[in-house]
Amino acid sequence: MESASHRRIVARIPPVAWVLLPAVLLGMWIVRAPVASAGSGGIISLSPTSGPVGTVVTVSVNVSLSSPTTYILSATTTAPTSGGCATAQPIPGVAPITVGAQGGVAQFPWPADLSRGPYWLCAAPQNGAGDTVQSRDPFTVITGATPTPAATVDIAVPAGGVSAGTSMTVTVSGWVSADTLPPSSVVLESADGATQTLPQFTSAAGRGHNQFVLTVALPRDTQPGTYTLLIAGSGIQANSSSFTVLAPAAPAATPTPIGGATAVSSVPRGTGASPVSPIVFIAAGVGLLLVAGLGLLMLARNRGAQF
Repeated sequence: MESASHRRIVARIPPVAWVLLPAVLLGMWIVRAPVASAGSGGIISLSPTSGPVGTVVTVSVNVSLSSPTTYILSATTTAPTSGGCATAQPIPGVAPITVGAQGGVAQFPWPADLSRGPYWLCAAPQNGAGDTVQSRDPFTVITGATPTPAATVDIAVPAGGVSAGTSMTVTVSGWVSADTLPPSSVVLESADGATQTLPQFTSAAGRGHNQFVLTVALPRDTQPGTYTLLIAGSGIQANSSSFTVLAPAAPAATPTPIGGATAVSSVPRGTGASPVSPIVFIAAGVGLLLVAGLGLLMLARNRGAQF
């Protein structure tokens, strides 16, 4: 049974408090609800992580998705772990990116409107359904510095089109990296901005200085159309000119013999023999007859000499 003192305490609580208490508890739960992070299936990575305004930044969004989804990139000066993504604002001049099973990539010069860093990045589905993805590290704006000019990289792609499901040869020239390593990332970007990472590629040193030759495999399910390549690594990013992806080549059909039967040669293959002409048999028969006749003639002469 409740004590008299307990009933007096409850009676002193204003009725409005009983109305507001559930709302306060619900608000506390919403504020504490975490956004998606590396441990919950998504993460944003960026390169480089610092530089002056105008620095070209490459942002990769990786999240577990069942179908391609459009994300909006935003920035905040408050760490996402402290609820910063709730107040993040879209990054000026950056278009929405499509994120698929292989992730999504955006590349843009850091805008002058965001010059008070550091800035953490957040990515939220444009349709509002799904988790918000955050970056572990912020981009720190360095004031009073001049952006490092981007390396002049030339990427040569096939001019005649490439069939899906085959490999293409890409020559990368002017790849001046401090660690002398070849490109480490190849991303396929369609005309509508959708991106797909191509993990199956090999690289070899080219004939020229600071040149690499990449052999890149195109997935067979790549839709025909116009594409470009975004090649990155060692702090360098460069785009190729556009090229055409063609439909996969149809497998060659096996010819069917007329009537459904397979012609069989009377001469074994690979022996080099050819069919024997009937003339050979006739000549052999005539020769045998001549030899037999000559033998009979000599036998008759021998018998005549004995009598």
